[in-house]
Order: sequence, then structure tokens, then C-alpha cells
Amino acid sequence: MTINILHITTNPPGASIYTDTSSTDIEYMSYRGKSPLNANMYNGNRRVIVKMEGYEDFEQVVELIDGFYNNYLDITLIQVNEEPEDGDNNDDEPSVIDTNESSVPILPIALGAIALIAGIMVISKKKKL
Repeated sequence: MTINILHITTNPPGASIYTDTSSTDIEYMSYRGKSPLNANMYNGNRRVIVKMEGYEDFEQVVELIDGFYNNYLDITLIQVNEEPEDGDNNDDEPSVIDTNESSVPILPIALGAIALIAGIMVISKKKKL
């Protein structure tokens, strides 16, 4: 059997990586290290499990084919939304606003501001004449 390299990266980095290392028993899992990781693995279907506290576990079967010596697995982990321990959903507390998504379109506001400034400049020039 040929051994290939499986390059595993995660976002965020530092997740624990487990793989089956046996070429005959896919149910035997072994801790391989933290991501990013380069794992030497036999050809065939290999199961990869990724775990990180505060994130959902990730599991995938990867087919490593003879002749493809560099295989890549890039994983984005999904953060777990933790519920408050007392079961209270804290409706009276303000919500956190995601600054990556603006509910106000910035471009029309910027264009409006530019038009306003240009209009003021034209009026002030007319007054000088």
C-alpha cells in the first residue's frame, strides 16, 4: 500500500485531529495532533474527525488515491451557540450587533453626502459672483 500525505487545516487552527490509521479497520481512530497537520496515511477511504471545544465536531471520509501524494482538507468549524445555564434566554438584555452586516446601505449615504457637498459648493460660488 502507498502512503500519501493528508494536509489538514482548520479555521480556527488548533483543533484536535483524529484519523483511522489502519488500512483494514476504519473504526479504529487515533489522535494525530493539532491543526494544521500533515498526516501520513494509507490509500483508501480514511475517516477524519476534528474536535475543538466550543465548536461542532466535524467528521468526513476522505478517499486517498494512489498517485495523489498531496491531499488537502480545509475545514471551517461551526461555533456552538451555548444556551445560558439557567435556561433564561435573556430577552431583556440588548442584542449584540454584527458589525459585518450593515442594515443601512453605505453607498447611497456616501453618494448623497457627496452630492450635498457639491451643491453647497455651487451655491457658495454663485454668491461670490
